[in-house]
Amino acid sequence: MFKLLGSIVIIGTCSCYGYYKASCVKKRIEYLSEFIQILEVMKSNIGYSYMELPEIFNKLSDNVNSKIFKDMFKGLYEELNKTDMINFGQAWNNGVKSLEKNNIFKPEEISAIKELDKITSYIDKDMQLTYIEMIKQELMLTVNNARDESSKKIRMYQILGVMTGMFIVVALI
Repeated sequence: MFKLLGSIVIIGTCSCYGYYKASCVKKRIEYLSEFIQILEVMKSNIGYSYMELPEIFNKLSDNVNSKIFKDMFKGLYEELNKTDMINFGQAWNNGVKSLEKNNIFKPEEISAIKELDKITSYIDKDMQLTYIEMIKQELMLTVNNARDESSKKIRMYQILGVMTGMFIVVALI
């Protein structure tokens, strides 16, 4: 009786972990897609509304769906509106560190997002828009590659979770 109960718990736990890892892959793609949409909003606000970056971040912190981006943009808005002088690059890198803590993105995705810290070094609005577009294109390639890999990885994580549980049960019995 206890062997059966233990076996069910082990298989169930390993299966849950496999499904959790699969959901992490899906979440990463969703977050990257949302960040690409955020870049589009930034482009339109810089290009057409002539809004300054702190205002854009305040607007984004109210309008984005995911909590990690809400917190990031709220922190950026507050940091850029402090009385002590902090440049945009430092504030942006601090915001990206909050994304790194979540362990959702791969290092190459984080480095692409970090590249936006140089946006204010471009004086011309058109250069800023071009730079944002370049980062957006890079992230779109990453999303497309992640989507191609995701179907294989998701299925693999699910199967490996169940199979690992079964292997442990067989090894223990």
